[in-house]
Amino acid sequence: SNASFADQMKALTNTGTVKSLSYSRLTQKYVYIKSTASSSFEVYLGDYQAKTEKLVIKHTYSAKESSVSLSPTGPYFFVTRVTSRNPDRYKSELYYTGDLKPYAVLNTFGEPRWDEDGRLIRSTEYFDKHPHTYRSQISVDSLKAVPDPDEVFAQTVTVVKGPKTSRKTGVIFNVTKVDKNMIYYQELNLDTKRVENKQKLY
Repeated sequence: SNASFADQMKALTNTGTVKSLSYSRLTQKYVYIKSTASSSFEVYLGDYQAKTEKLVIKHTYSAKESSVSLSPTGPYFFVTRVTSRNPDRYKSELYYTGDLKPYAVLNTFGEPRWDEDGRLIRSTEYFDKHPHTYRSQISVDSLKAVPDPDEVFAQTVTVVKGPKTSRKTGVIFNVTKVDKNMIYYQELNLDTKRVENKQKLY
């Protein structure tokens, strides 16, 4: 029943060793970070219906800057960690729940996010060798129902594009919220340090 799934998620949330938890009411799957030592942690995938929990990966560094996020509708989740601050850069590994293997590594500004249909929203930096230019962008990825060995994305659509600059990225985007096909984001100008709040329908 839904009540007992909710109860179990509440119990996990209140467990001291659980550092990050993400779950789907629709699929009744959940993923969490368990950390019993300061310099290591484990990621587990749980399936409430099947009453199983499986170890996905063990990392030998602190869980402090890491989190997990499960697709609300689909068979994917990512394990994310902060790689640098100001601006906040994240590195995320995208896993498939079917075999618990990683299929993509995402480098983003801010955390990647799911929309309610299980599409992935991410802010990245695009580098073009000819001519030598940088550009920030926000894209929406649709994922395959089952990943191919070398391809997990069914389609990627770029919905916001920043200006092209020659030396380095001039502006970066940080997605703050995704709600009903609307992306809310902050545009940070790295030269002036000015922040503008914007939104884009997709």
